[in-house]
Amino acid sequence: MAGTRETIRYANAVCFHSFAYLVKNRSKALAKARRSPWLKGAGPPVEWEQVRAHARYTEEILSRLSPFAELALVAGAHHERLDGKGYPKGLLAEAISKETRIITLADIFDAITAERPYRGAIPVPQALQMMEKTRAQALDGDCLDALYACLPRLVATVGKA
Repeated sequence: MAGTRETIRYANAVCFHSFAYLVKNRSKALAKARRSPWLKGAGPPVEWEQVRAHARYTEEILSRLSPFAELALVAGAHHERLDGKGYPKGLLAEAISKETRIITLADIFDAITAERPYRGAIPVPQALQMMEKTRAQALDGDCLDALYACLPRLVATVGKA
């Protein structure tokens, strides 16, 4: 079980993982272009590159804010993949922290299961199938296993909300 300081660090990184997207997103075109790379139709190339830049900007912005500087690498790498095909740096598995792997998994799960302006929410079982196909290429297997382990509790909690 994570200690209190580590839990706070994870929570902060989750909050700031797309910080630059919020700061830089001034265009309605970017909102249209924002498509999950897990789904077909990633949007126009120029707009898609602007959307992808949010991870780099997040790292740059947070690294300049001393209370959040230690989170810069964690939050800025949330679109990296274990196989090196992620962005913005194309990091390989050994260069991606466990914190980033957890945030990446949570971000993807949320992106797939949440309703979007351009599509409805994808059911959890289908989302898990999609994510499972990328085990060890994009997503950390231990993190996926942890998601499976806590899913019944998560579903029960959401059902009560």
